[in-house]
Amino acid sequence: AGTMIRQGEKILTHESKADVDGPGISRLITSAFGKDLLPGWWDDLRLKTAYVSDTGRAAALITEWDDFFYLDKFAIDDAAQGEGLARTVWDQMMRDYPSLFWRSRKDNTFNPFYIKEADGFINKGGWTIFWVGETDFDRISRNVKLISDLPADFDEEGHSG
Repeated sequence: AGTMIRQGEKILTHESKADVDGPGISRLITSAFGKDLLPGWWDDLRLKTAYVSDTGRAAALITEWDDFFYLDKFAIDDAAQGEGLARTVWDQMMRDYPSLFWRSRKDNTFNPFYIKEADGFINKGGWTIFWVGETDFDRISRNVKLISDLPADFDEEGHSG
């Protein structure tokens, strides 16, 4: 038996890329996913809102496509897993974005969490596409197609870059 004391982390909300440490976010994502991001990923990101823990150990990046919001990346540092930090970031993001789409690779170990949180999901190609807060089948269908056609952000060949 014992007592675990967690250091609370403040979640900062940024609505401008200029306010976010792009290289730090890129390092977090590369580490969390175990893959290199494609060159220019940060520059090309259409950031709407970034949720970043004050220590930089967690981040969620929201973009806007057409008329819906998309969770582009959700990354938690390996050392922070099990501390409830993912839940804290998720809950803050969901308060601000009650309607949201996102995707992950079918083999993503975080998918059981996503399945519990989502209102719906569908497998398409190598992706599982999730959504919350949307009930219109035509919008869901259209958004699933758009999301499944988005290019990957990682160097899938394993080259550093």
